[in-house]
Amino acid sequence: MKKAKLAAARVLHWTGTRKPWKEKGLYKTFWRPHLEQWNKLLPGELEKKTLAAAPSNSDRPLRSGDSGALKRSSESGGPSGASGPTSSGASSSSCSLVVEDPAANSKACVRGLGCNCSADGRAVAVQDGCRGLFTVQNKPTFCLEDQGECTRGTMPKPVSTCNAMYLSTFFVGIKDWQNKRSQTVEFAKVKKFYFTSASLGMNVTMLHDDLPDNFVTAWQSPLFHFIQVDVKKYKKEFKFNLGVNDVRYFPFVDVIRKHPEWQYVFVLDGFDVLAAMNPCPYLQPGKLYVGSEPTVLKRNAWLKLRFEDMGGEYLKWYSAQGGQGDPRMVTLNCGITGGQRDIVLRLFKYMQDAFLDEKLKIRSSNAEVNVNMAALNWVVYRKFSDILVTGEPVHSKYWKLQNRRKDVWFIHK
Repeated sequence: MKKAKLAAARVLHWTGTRKPWKEKGLYKTFWRPHLEQWNKLLPGELEKKTLAAAPSNSDRPLRSGDSGALKRSSESGGPSGASGPTSSGASSSSCSLVVEDPAANSKACVRGLGCNCSADGRAVAVQDGCRGLFTVQNKPTFCLEDQGECTRGTMPKPVSTCNAMYLSTFFVGIKDWQNKRSQTVEFAKVKKFYFTSASLGMNVTMLHDDLPDNFVTAWQSPLFHFIQVDVKKYKKEFKFNLGVNDVRYFPFVDVIRKHPEWQYVFVLDGFDVLAAMNPCPYLQPGKLYVGSEPTVLKRNAWLKLRFEDMGGEYLKWYSAQGGQGDPRMVTLNCGITGGQRDIVLRLFKYMQDAFLDEKLKIRSSNAEVNVNMAALNWVVYRKFSDILVTGEPVHSKYWKLQNRRKDVWFIHK
C-alpha cells in the first residue's frame, strides 16, 4: 500500500497477523505516533495499567516517572532506523530498550514495570528480573542483573578468555540467491545475536560490505567490532558468478590470516544463531566444531540438488554413500563452524578450492554458484571426520527454537 495514501487517511485499521504492535507488523511508523499521543492523554495510574496490559512485543513507550521517557527501540535498533540507538525527538537523557534477554522467563522489561532511566539520564535501573540491552544517551548499555543500576556504556566481562574470535557477516550490497533480494539495514536482524554473544563476553567481528557509518558507530563496542570488506572485488576477480554465501569465505580467510593472535575462530550465522554459553572453557585443540541438522546427509533432498550443481567427483562421492546413507553422517550446516585457527583456515581453503573448481557443473551454465553447504559436507567428511565434533553441547537441536537452553554453546534456530 502506498505510504502517501496511508498518510492522508483519517481512519487506519489493521487486520490479520501483521498488526503494528507485533514484531513483524506493518506500517509501524503510522501507528506509533497515535499510541504515543494516547499515552500522553492518560493519567499516571491509568497509563501504567494500559502499558501493563499492552502486548508484550509492542513498540510502546516505557515511562519512568520524572526521569524522562524510556522507550523501546524499533526493529532497526532505534526509532531512527539504521542510524542506531538515537530516538527521534527524544532528549539526550532518554533510554531505549533494544532487546530483552531471550532466555529470561519474565517480560518485565517489555511491560515497562522493571526498568527506568536514572534521574540524570546516565544510567538505566532494572528490577523484577528485567535483563537486556539498552541504549543510554545513544550508547549500547548492558544490564544483566535482576536488579540494580547500569551506567552508560556498561559492557559484560568475559566469563572465560581463550583468544577466541567469533566472525559473522552482514552483507547488504549483494542479493541472496534464495530470497532474491539484498539484506535491509535493520539492527533487529542481528540484535539477539548481538545481545547473547556480548552478554557472555564473547569477542565478535562482523564483516560487512556497505553498512552505513552511523549504524557501525552506534553499535560498535569493545566486544563487537565491524570490518568493511569489498565482497564485489572477489566476485570480479573470479570472473564467474559466485553467490554471497560462497564468496564470504574469501574475506573470512583474509581477515583470519591478518590476526595470528586469534587462537580459536568461529564463523556464526548472526541472523539464525544465538550464543547460550561461552565456549572457552570447553574448547579443545585439534578439534573442528560444526553445526548439524538431524537429517541424514543422503536423505537431504535440498542438499542433493547442491551436489548435482557441483557434479563430477562431488556428486559421485555423494551418490556412493549408498542406500539411505550412514545414519552417523548427518547434514552439516555452515551456520556454525569453528575451532583452532589453523584448522579453520585449512577447512576454508579446501572449500575455496571447491568453489573455484572449473569442473563444477553449474559453472557451465553461467548460473550463480551456491554450493557452500555441499562443499562443507564434502570437505569435512573426507578430510576432518576424525576430529569432527557436532551436536550437543556445541549446539541445540536444529530449528527447534530452544532459546532458553543454557547447556549448549549455541542455539541454531
